[in-house]
Amino acid sequence: MAAAQTEAALKVGAKSYAASELLKRREIESITVKHDSAYGGREMHYQAIGVAALFADANLRDDEVLQVRCLDGYVASISKKRIMRTGPGESIAYIAIENLKSKWPDLSLKPSSGSAGPFYLVWLKPELSCILEQEWPYKIVAFEVKGRLQDLYPRIFPKHNCKEG
Repeated sequence: MAAAQTEAALKVGAKSYAASELLKRREIESITVKHDSAYGGREMHYQAIGVAALFADANLRDDEVLQVRCLDGYVASISKKRIMRTGPGESIAYIAIENLKSKWPDLSLKPSSGSAGPFYLVWLKPELSCILEQEWPYKIVAFEVKGRLQDLYPRIFPKHNCKEG
């Protein structure tokens, strides 16, 4: 007998949300990604919620970093400033949510791994903020607040030993 399929959950900081719970939120939108690289550049349609809406109550500092963890072990670090944008002249980040009743197609480059679900970070107008392909993680399981970039990766920042005078 086949095991019952458990519903996917997304961890957002200290909270966890079931896919069905997110799909019922008032902030849910139907969005269209014109050129989705995970799907070979084809146009894709998603039920999604803005990342800014998900983190509305998180009280993040301006210099904090969000790490996106995926089922396959991939981790993407994205600054709060970049991922929380909502302005008209900026790229807007969304979490696309796969509905078990209407699954997405298999990934173009990795069809044996299934779809990009259960959760996929997508961007509307990615060209406005030069969003890189690495900033479109799929099969997401969690968003974690990791603190300041300088604290996470101190070696990438130069030491200031300058004396004014």
